[in-house]
Amino acid sequence: MMEQIIEKMKQHRITIEEIRGPVQKEKPRLPAKYRHPTTGAEWSGRGKPPNWIKDVPDRSIFLI
Repeated sequence: MMEQIIEKMKQHRITIEEIRGPVQKEKPRLPAKYRHPTTGAEWSGRGKPPNWIKDVPDRSIFLI
């Protein structure tokens, strides 16, 4: 079966790269902007806020 697939790929000039598609690069992590004083948990300030900071009206106390 694999030989048939390879033969068809050669006939139609299809490469492995065309089948796989583009390689996705890993997104760089954003630096932390907020840190929990006791647990050390960090948050970049982007996306959904974690539970330890979501209900705090003044987040400046957690700024790094």
